[in-house]
This record gives sequence, C-alpha cells and structure tokens, in this order.
Amino acid sequence: GTQDFKLLNPASGDFTLTYTSEVTEGELRLVITQGHNTIVSRDLTGSVRDSVRISNGGTPDVKISITGKHARGKYDITYPTSK
Repeated sequence: GTQDFKLLNPASGDFTLTYTSEVTEGELRLVITQGHNTIVSRDLTGSVRDSVRISNGGTPDVKISITGKHARGKYDITYPTSK
C-alpha cells in the first residue's frame, strides 16, 4: 500500500527532514517531492537513518510518499514545524 503526506506548516526557510526505517521483510520505498522536483527517491532496506535539507520550506509544498510491498518493520519522519 501507499501512504502520502503533505507537510503542513513547515518551518520557514530551509529545514532538515530526517527519516529512519527498520525494514525486516518486504520492500519499502520513500519518495519526497517539492513541487515538480524529486528530492529523494530510494528503496529503504534494513536499517536506514538519513536526512535531507529542504530549501524554502513550504513553497512549493513538500510531499512524502511511502510505498510498501509485503513490508514489515517501522519508519519515522521528523521535521521542525517552526523556528
């Protein structure tokens, strides 16, 4: 299945979005876009901890999509909501 998220009230200006995952089975894919630009597009396997710098927070909107196929494990995404 797929879960889509749109960042609400992100910090103004640049900010760091951190993502972690522990996939024990199956496939998990992360895609982060800002407007028409793809910032991150990667398969998450095993243990992953990474971050990405997002410019001009919220303009245009940032969208996060997580797609899993028979996936087991967990993931977490954090970002500041204000400065």
